Amino acid sequence: MDLCRNCPFADFTHKKKDLIDIYQYFQPFCIDEGNQIFSEEESLRGGYCIREGNCLVFKCCSNGNEQMINLVTRGEVLGIRSVINEEQTNLGARVITQLKGCFIPKSVFFQLLNEHPIFTRFIVNKLAEYVKNTDDKIISLRQKNIRQKTAELLLKLSIYFPENAEGYIQVNMTRKDMANLLGMATESLIRALSHFNGKKLIKCRGRKIKIVNIQKLEHISKGI
Repeated sequence: MDLCRNCPFADFTHKKKDLIDIYQYFQPFCIDEGNQIFSEEESLRGGYCIREGNCLVFKCCSNGNEQMINLVTRGEVLGIRSVINEEQTNLGARVITQLKGCFIPKSVFFQLLNEHPIFTRFIVNKLAEYVKNTDDKIISLRQKNIRQKTAELLLKLSIYFPENAEGYIQVNMTRKDMANLLGMATESLIRALSHFNGKKLIKCRGRKIKIVNIQKLEHISKGI
């Protein structure tokens, strides 16, 4: 129970017995920064429930480059679509800050779906969130300009990365990866960050970023 005291499944129940019934099947894991969790066209043995850390989900392009699809953090379960459909993965995932959580073997995954309503509700909820987030991202990519997209990402960074004592978010991503995630050129992202820095909406120190005027960034992200 100590390993999973902050597990997202706890959000769905306050009954300790229910949690123990679910946790007994899980296998704790720890994957260091830079390591790949899985590759494209891989047959997964199960899903990964993330308790701490972050990873990037990406697609390999025909030219050999990686297209960033999503930044994933605590409370997400990686690989559930491939496990449920019993298909090979169509995306890859790489750790950017040490990842900890629980591995759910495929056989156990289906057993839990059949026997534990709490687990089933959690998985259905995650699939619904995935669809909603995908819809939101499509709209953002098509309708928002570079500064709006950049502001939107800046507002989300504190969810994924910790702040230091001075209030700087310790962003463990290159500017190239951030731009790739937003579907823009690296130079465009750098210009947008420079603009926000000049307007005193943020402060930049290397990869670290401090949000100075969150309200203004919210207005920009919404096109207000």
